[in-house]
Amino acid sequence: MDPTFWSLAALIGAGVSESLIVLLSLPDPPPSVMKALGVLVAGILLGIAGGALGHAVAANDPMPALWGSAAGGALAGGLGAVFGASGKLGRSQ
Repeated sequence: MDPTFWSLAALIGAGVSESLIVLLSLPDPPPSVMKALGVLVAGILLGIAGGALGHAVAANDPMPALWGSAAGGALAGGLGAVFGASGKLGRSQ
């Protein structure tokens, strides 16, 4: 696998995780910078992990790897929302 694929998987994972956090934090103010960076880094790492898992399952076809990287990014966004990065969830009311 070439570096282009790994960077694409990281970009997809980061984009999906950040868009999920932005969607969950509306109309409230955005999360703090450190929490947003934490979700971004987690989206990149889980996007790469999901892409690697998708590539391991179907080595000849790149689409499962791209869907796996999107799923990894969504998992990172969901975990960030559950643990309080969205601004709505994770707070004691």
